[in-house]
Amino acid sequence: MANDSAPSVGASAGQRREYLRVASRVQESPGILIDLRRPEVTQGLLGTWLRCRREAKYFLQGWNPLQINDAFQYGDMAHQVLDRAYRWHRKHGKVPSKQAVLKMVDHSFNLREDRLLQGTDSGKLLEILHQQHAAVRAILPEYIKFWKEDFDTHAYEWARPEKVFRLRFGRFVISGKMDGAVRSRDKLLWLFESKNYSRINEGEMIHTLWRDLQVNLYVWALRKITGEHPAGAVYNILRKTSLTYRKGDSPSEFEDRVREHVKADPKHYFKRMEITISHKDQKLFDDELTEHLELFWAWLKGGMKSPRFGMPCVQKWGMCRYLNLCYYGETRGYEKRKVLYPELVEE
Repeated sequence: MANDSAPSVGASAGQRREYLRVASRVQESPGILIDLRRPEVTQGLLGTWLRCRREAKYFLQGWNPLQINDAFQYGDMAHQVLDRAYRWHRKHGKVPSKQAVLKMVDHSFNLREDRLLQGTDSGKLLEILHQQHAAVRAILPEYIKFWKEDFDTHAYEWARPEKVFRLRFGRFVISGKMDGAVRSRDKLLWLFESKNYSRINEGEMIHTLWRDLQVNLYVWALRKITGEHPAGAVYNILRKTSLTYRKGDSPSEFEDRVREHVKADPKHYFKRMEITISHKDQKLFDDELTEHLELFWAWLKGGMKSPRFGMPCVQKWGMCRYLNLCYYGETRGYEKRKVLYPELVEE
């Protein structure tokens, strides 16, 4: 049962012990959504488990925060619009118009606004969402214009559209939803992966992305699906605007300012990098994936024991999404989902 209120930072030791006692009841809830007869694992779950066992446990129990981190919110909205724009092109055989793209942005925004309105104290988050909506409205049509050749297939030939995959790996099913795959002019196969970043350090990315879990897992999946070794990943980067709301700005005024900023220097906002992954490194990843999954299986079968201390409660995106649930047993602000991976439910 949810607690009526969480103790403040200055709460007594007794108050904190009581909340930890309640939290332990929540944390030991045995019900999980994963089917142990055919366990399905995504890069998101595996990455969460590698980062923090407790976070993975709450995810498997179906807990979902009603209010998501605003960085995730922005990226999810922009990513959904990109997905719809590329699917629109495959269906209609032409570049989506600016009005068509704006309609996609508005639809994605409306879904997130409805979700936020279900939560409590959502005023500030709604304000941020409206600012993000304005920014995405400004940036995405300019992206379509800048990368028009994507739709004319000049630089890359689309080898595989964005699609959910489910592939066997020992006792596990590895699942995911890659943005797509392309062939370059020299006919090499590449994973196509889109990301939204506030800061872009190309030197840093070149030296680190070849080790990224999602990139390697999706390259592995692409290899299994096609029967050939991909050359690596085309990293399709959209920069978030550095502009901020001015006092008295309306969403439409902010949108206009961001649009003009993008138009003035589109190469600053839109970049692509080809990250090569050698056959040797792909084999090394296969071996490491096997080791990770065997340890994950032992954890699942062993009762999902999860240490309380020493975990990264503050992550690069901010506070852990389950912090209130983990520390206080506070279930307000959360809901229980019925599907393990809603993002893999195809439309």
